[in-house]
Amino acid sequence: MTNQTEFSIVYGGDAYSDNQIDARTLGNTLTSLVNLLEHSNDILNEKKQIAEISVKAHKEGSFEILLEATGLSINTLKALGIVVSASTTVWTVLEALKGKMIAHAEFDKQSGNTKLFVENDVVECPEDVAKLITDHIVRKEIDQLVYQPLMQENREATFKINSGSSNILEINQQKAISYKKTLPIMKVEDVDDEEVNIYFSKVNFYSKNGWSIILPDNKQVSALMNDESFVELINKNEASFSKDDLFVVILRTKTTKENNVVTKVSYSIQRVLRHRAAKERKIL
Repeated sequence: MTNQTEFSIVYGGDAYSDNQIDARTLGNTLTSLVNLLEHSNDILNEKKQIAEISVKAHKEGSFEILLEATGLSINTLKALGIVVSASTTVWTVLEALKGKMIAHAEFDKQSGNTKLFVENDVVECPEDVAKLITDHIVRKEIDQLVYQPLMQENREATFKINSGSSNILEINQQKAISYKKTLPIMKVEDVDDEEVNIYFSKVNFYSKNGWSIILPDNKQVSALMNDESFVELINKNEASFSKDDLFVVILRTKTTKENNVVTKVSYSIQRVLRHRAAKERKIL
């Protein structure tokens, strides 16, 4: 069943009290709104759903545009704050960032949350919201949709999103700077913890460094050993194992991207779960 949502955007204040808006501003606004909705939907749903946006009518007073969106996924609607049930949205996080440039982001697939690092602060938000906020096209369209129309010299202006009788969002000129496009994020870190079978090809029982493992695809990589209890267990019992012994571990893979290009992939063993070996040789 196709999801259908009705909502409106409102430009208010003295600047739009006569129910008029500059034709070029209106054109840019509608284009940016459609681009924002469609591009966000593509990002969060891998272009699997086709969205259609149509203008239904204009309301008298201020300058309100009624719209109907078909094919936008629930996660897109929530991330963009177009449904009342949404709590943390693109808008709330941008307001928290206060126009500051994001230095880098860390995605955690296990929790579904992302940490955004700005200057001396960290803002945490759902992964879907972070994906949109760190996308330069989304930020450009928000700039055109919100920031530019509110830059009315000596005239008060506001921007609102309504859904039915509920006011979901209201932004005044004082808060508009939070929605101005800043330079795109330079570095993104994607963190993923996964249970995998590995072989140890190089060990160092005196340091976290100096360990190498063989992954299930036979690729050999360096990895930090963060399971101190495992190392302590081996040292205490003077146990040994063969390079052909298989271990089940929680492996953390951290992928670093700069300008959407992978620049580094690092591995760390968070915990050793099982030693697949003959009973008399098992370490754990």
